[in-house]
Amino acid sequence: MEKSNASNWSWLHLGAVFVLTFWVASAFMSMAMPKASRLHSNGHPDVALYFNVFSVALWFIALFVLLPRRRNTSGIGIVRALGRFPLLLRFFLLILLATGFFWLGILFERIGG
Repeated sequence: MEKSNASNWSWLHLGAVFVLTFWVASAFMSMAMPKASRLHSNGHPDVALYFNVFSVALWFIALFVLLPRRRNTSGIGIVRALGRFPLLLRFFLLILLATGFFWLGILFERIGG
């Protein structure tokens, strides 16, 4: 009985990871993609490319940050280190990281434009 309980928690973690990944990535994607389209039509294709790459890369970054479970025994040190933090804390750190990259793109736009 206890083994199936641990299995249920694993599925719960996996489900939460995909919901949180979709939540973060879709919110920033809905801001970055129209901005990239506007920048490209105004003659700034390099900055537009940054926002497009940011939108797609955020999906993979979010999965990489949120997927490791707590108390994992991975051979990769950074995965073990990420797994030490609770999922909710990693989620808020991911929001801060994505916000920083988004504002970096806005800074590139101001400097280049």
